[in-house]
Amino acid sequence: MISYLAEIDSQGQILWKKYLNTSEKQNIVAYNYFDSTGVFMGGWIYPDEFNNTKDVGWILKYTLDGDLVYDRRYTVNNAVWTYGLSYAEIRGVTATSDGGVIATGNVAGISSDYWLLKLDSNGCVGNYCGLTDTSCYYQPFPCDTIIDTCPIPPCVGIDERLNGVAFKLYPNPANDKLIVEYELSGDINQVELVIYSMLGKLEKRISLDNPSDRITLSTSDLSSGVYLYNLVSQNAVIDKGKLVIIK
Repeated sequence: MISYLAEIDSQGQILWKKYLNTSEKQNIVAYNYFDSTGVFMGGWIYPDEFNNTKDVGWILKYTLDGDLVYDRRYTVNNAVWTYGLSYAEIRGVTATSDGGVIATGNVAGISSDYWLLKLDSNGCVGNYCGLTDTSCYYQPFPCDTIIDTCPIPPCVGIDERLNGVAFKLYPNPANDKLIVEYELSGDINQVELVIYSMLGKLEKRISLDNPSDRITLSTSDLSSGVYLYNLVSQNAVIDKGKLVIIK
């Protein structure tokens, strides 16, 4: 479904129509017209960079002539979900007198949470302008919460720096192989990566006991689907998340 913006006169005639310039899956569910500013639209979009599998909040601003001012995409950090990002939707937009917009919606964490954003006239939160911000491309706000960020997709995956463990699992989604990069420090000298099916069946158990390493794991024994992983140290789960296999 491709969304568009149009101006219609009092007789129902279309004066102009502008299609949103993207082939990505999308939904527009909210709009707000403001005389001196333009038209704001909100909803959610499934970016190509995430293989069209994750929806993120989407806010657009157009002039009264239908010219695009900005296209902003927002979500929040959540290690439980794929790519380390929450699913997010914008459900309402209200223009403000300073040329900005207030957006409301929901994000998916362990449970669903309400979400409130105040953007300035450029569609930004301070110096951060959403997932396509070139200073931290496809990373959530604030950028510096992510260690060893991938500057340009498609080098996506799960990238964490935990107490005593630097851990990266990619690509995610994966096809025929997974790459695990890690570095142990402090009192941590061994961890295990344990992969389960969504039904709780143990699928893989990999010992990570070198000070640092980069290993390649075959996924030939894993069917297409969603899996859960735990990173275990000293009988305690220090991280967990989801892994997607697509064949």
